[in-house]
Amino acid sequence: PYLMALSSQLASVITLAAALFALGYSPSIVSILAAYTVGTAAVTLAPAFQGIGFVEVSMVLTLQQFGVPPDVAISATLLYRGGTIWLPLLLGTVWHARRWMPSVEVPRLIGWTQLRSPGAIPVRYFSTGVMAVIVAVALMFAS
Repeated sequence: PYLMALSSQLASVITLAAALFALGYSPSIVSILAAYTVGTAAVTLAPAFQGIGFVEVSMVLTLQQFGVPPDVAISATLLYRGGTIWLPLLLGTVWHARRWMPSVEVPRLIGWTQLRSPGAIPVRYFSTGVMAVIVAVALMFAS
């Protein structure tokens, strides 16, 4: 469990860095780690689901304090949150719809029918980390 949690954290940092690089900005590792740390603290302290709103504002302000232009900071933060929160949430919703409501037509994704119940393995962190790495790689090749 420790290595899975660590890999998830590392994948999230890589995703934030990839979002910044995809927008044409070369950040320092300190600015990336600071923005990620402040965002993680905001998730913990915010009274909203996954810190919605609080995380975005805190990460944007932190990135701006490290010299990132406001438009790049906002765009990178939204790309990061989209890849680490909204995309996994969307894919999980579609997966549950396929699993629990087989009569509902859901668009088929590559290999979607081969997914099975996760069982007792704590795959939430692992799957989020894998999704973050996929988004990070896609962002790097898109720029």
